Amino acid sequence: MNNKAFTLVELIVVVTILAILGTIWFISFTWYTSEARDSSRLSDMATIKKAIEIYEINKSKLPEISDPTPVYYNWEVVFNQWTFWSKTISSLEWQIGNFPVDPLTWEHYSFSQTNNKREYELGWFFENENYISFVETANAAYKTKAILKWTYNGRALSIINWTNLQLIASPSITVNDLSSDNFSDIVAWNKFVYDKKYNLPSNFSSTTYDLAWSWDRVFVNQSSIELYNWEFNDLKNDSNKITFLENMIQAYDSTDLQDSLVISSLLRQDTTNTSESLKYINTFLKQNISDKLN
Repeated sequence: MNNKAFTLVELIVVVTILAILGTIWFISFTWYTSEARDSSRLSDMATIKKAIEIYEINKSKLPEISDPTPVYYNWEVVFNQWTFWSKTISSLEWQIGNFPVDPLTWEHYSFSQTNNKREYELGWFFENENYISFVETANAAYKTKAILKWTYNGRALSIINWTNLQLIASPSITVNDLSSDNFSDIVAWNKFVYDKKYNLPSNFSSTTYDLAWSWDRVFVNQSSIELYNWEFNDLKNDSNKITFLENMIQAYDSTDLQDSLVISSLLRQDTTNTSESLKYINTFLKQNISDKLN
């Protein structure tokens, strides 16, 4: 009888082939499941956005944030942040049917809004950093990018106290660390969450995903936070408007956001061209601060 058996070399070759095939399958499976989760996040985004828009049309304000944490500047609330959860959803009545949660972490989506309840940001993340451009990649958890959906103007927050108007530079109203509710601390520590950056909203702190890797970034120049702090009506003066624009440019010049669409448009403004500068700043004030300023 002629008995045959696999040689050691043959076994090694077979095991190696199986290992390679297993790795390929695992990577493909991981990517497709993460892609499905990203698709679910996109669907949640569309649902939440539609519900907020309907509510705003009916109520002329944004829905409440669930258990909000206020962020202060000079003892005044500039924005609130926490999640799109029970209190928010209950105020939307029939417009949204269930609690949207992240399909992997089961965290509620981050929800923040300005103190006047006119502008908001929704925050979550994509596992595949290039998913928006539909490039197929398989990325580890630390590669996740924050994704924001917003109506926030991305440049300045306003605080109106009686007849006084205070404007401060703020590129975002979502932060990844709420251990301090002081706006100056958030600026100094670069704790803003910004679209398509490697940082996540603070409510993801209980997950395995990295919240903040922004210590080496500058989203706004710390010495230029305050853009305007005077009587409301004084900002109707053209000279003061130009000064405000100059201050805003200084706040974002040479920051990590200088190539972003909103900030690059701001930095292109030539304040020596008074007519064009006034056109820009009047539009900004009317859309984001008050139509009474022009």
